[in-house]
Amino acid sequence: MRVFALAAALAAVTAAAGAQDEKKDDKVKEALKLVERAAAAYQGKKHADAIALATEAAKLDPQNPAAPFVIGSARLA
Repeated sequence: MRVFALAAALAAVTAAAGAQDEKKDDKVKEALKLVERAAAAYQGKKHADAIALATEAAKLDPQNPAAPFVIGSARLA
C-alpha cells in the first residue's frame, strides 16, 4: 500500500510541474483520478480493471510515472 501512496505522490508532483495550460491541466487531473482508481482496483485484486484504468491514464498524461507502474504491478500479480 505504501508503494501506491508513493506512486500517487509522484503523480501529483508530475501534475504540478508539468501542467502548462488549462486543457493539459484538465487531462493531468483526469489522469490522476484514473491512477487513483487503478490503484484501488489493484488493491482490490481487480487486475484487469487496474490495467485498463492505468492505460487510459497513461494516454491522457504520458509524463505520469505512476500509470506504467500500476500497469506493471498488475501484470505481475
